[in-house]
Amino acid sequence: MEWYWNLALLLLNENVVGESSQKVRAKMEDTVVSLYTKLLEYQIKSVCVHNRNWLVTIGLNTIKFDNWGGKLKSIQDEEAQVNQFAKQYNSELVKSTLHATLQTTLSMDTKLGDMQDAIQESSQENATRHREAKDTECLTQLCVTDPDADKLRIEEK
Repeated sequence: MEWYWNLALLLLNENVVGESSQKVRAKMEDTVVSLYTKLLEYQIKSVCVHNRNWLVTIGLNTIKFDNWGGKLKSIQDEEAQVNQFAKQYNSELVKSTLHATLQTTLSMDTKLGDMQDAIQESSQENATRHREAKDTECLTQLCVTDPDADKLRIEEK
């Protein structure tokens, strides 16, 4: 019996519901209420039968007046319907969660692509700056010497 009471807390948790599963949740809520109603009717009826005269009970059971089998079948059918709605609801919830995860992943992919572009651009700028520094150093060293003086010095040797 405790399973039935915890069922509503699990299935009808409003904090988990997405927009796409609102209709399923509403139908499931009606079905759970109907299931609880049938369960309570069954329990109340069984308490009443337990407290009535045993001869009356035997007589009514002989002609199947209380229809216990039909009531139990009705509860089982309602429970099967709740299980069907629960599967549908969970499926909608999984689809909704996967869609949200996909959107987050696509957003992160875009941001990572932007970061990769920025890193490549920064690397190219650093390489260019490093090349320019070497070129400047080379030109400085070339300008320090006088080619004519170097030519004379080489010829004298």
